[in-house]
Amino acid sequence: MPESIESLFPAVRIVLVETSHPGNIGATARAMKNMGLTRLVLVNPYEVPSENAVARAVSASDLITAGTVDAPFAAAIRVVAPGPSNV
Repeated sequence: MPESIESLFPAVRIVLVETSHPGNIGATARAMKNMGLTRLVLVNPYEVPSENAVARAVSASDLITAGTVDAPFAAAIRVVAPGPSNV
């Protein structure tokens, strides 16, 4: 039986590269939370943490604080096969 799409969500990472406006980080976190996604990775952001990002995130500021910051780009986009040890 095929997996449900929601079961794949823990393996999905949203990667933002060199964001120049912190509000975009907050808006992304908010959209992610609305869709059930939780893994935010920021590569070389201009400013983080930021009050503007938290304000735009509204109730999704936890994704900003839990997110990975300054991850190397190659690590941020590496593909991991879904499985119990990789999620």
